[in-house]
Amino acid sequence: MFLSIGEYLPDQPDYQNPGSSECNNVYPRTAQTYGPLSGLSTISDALDSRCQGAIPVQDSSGNYYMFSGSASKLSKIVANTTTWADVSKVGGYTVDPEGWWSLAQFGNQVIAAQINNNIQVYTLGTSTLFADLSATAPKAKYLAVCKDFLVAGNTTDRTYGTQNQRIWWSAINDATNWPTPGTTAAAQVQ
Repeated sequence: MFLSIGEYLPDQPDYQNPGSSECNNVYPRTAQTYGPLSGLSTISDALDSRCQGAIPVQDSSGNYYMFSGSASKLSKIVANTTTWADVSKVGGYTVDPEGWWSLAQFGNQVIAAQINNNIQVYTLGTSTLFADLSATAPKAKYLAVCKDFLVAGNTTDRTYGTQNQRIWWSAINDATNWPTPGTTAAAQVQ
């Protein structure tokens, strides 16, 4: 039996909303259809410390992964497995007990930022461990992907120091290129 459910439009007013303001226990399959969520499954190999950020991602081949960050490491679990693998760079990380990781998917890369550490990158299907993203990238508290740019907010860098209201963005389609804002080099890569 198929039920007609309107497009998910939670940001529209309730009155005369042509779509649905709430869609629970489903996921989008296509632009017009939703599928049911399967039941929950238990992961027997729990993280060894408090999770301080996580993100589910899908690579270009359709494989699913979950990445998480803790006070000292970044971990990965692959779909249909139950074991978390430590994928931290050599030496690990130092994160405040109340701090967190900001994680984002940029193309086939998982990017992880934490204000006390260099921005990290893991290329899906290629990497075995996270690595520093770029020597020119600032340290950041927040990450976001805006179209073809990786954006870092609340940053610390060698040029301006700590600026909690500053944002930087990468070169277009290149998360490894971080020209200094306001320079000719930055203008050339948008």
